[in-house]
Amino acid sequence: MVAAVNNNHAFAAVAADVQYALAGHDYFKMGNWNAALAQFNAAININPNVCGYRYMRAACYSNLGMFPQALAEYNTALNFAANNIDRANIHFDLAILADAMDDEEKVFFHIVAAARFGHPRAQQLCKEYGIPF
Repeated sequence: MVAAVNNNHAFAAVAADVQYALAGHDYFKMGNWNAALAQFNAAININPNVCGYRYMRAACYSNLGMFPQALAEYNTALNFAANNIDRANIHFDLAILADAMDDEEKVFFHIVAAARFGHPRAQQLCKEYGIPF
């Protein structure tokens, strides 16, 4: 833990993995995928079982065109997903990745899965195209 101290008063303590993840989010928002990836790698080295870190590392890989690594990392994130919102978002991004990889069957599978887990855009797409979910 790193404690922030001001006038000898500790007012916040933030774990190192969280600090790396926050920096990773900042780099990600700026479109600096390599720097974001380095930060998420550091966070995962400290705490490898956090879905959000895995999800963001997958997104970095995807934006860098490293599709096999993104696929593996999204699937790892699914293993750590604690709720249906996380599962829905991961499946939706897996559908986008499958589209980039020209795998129409996987696009369909992941859109339906995302819709079943409550992803609003996936549900809308399923309704528009008459796909039961």
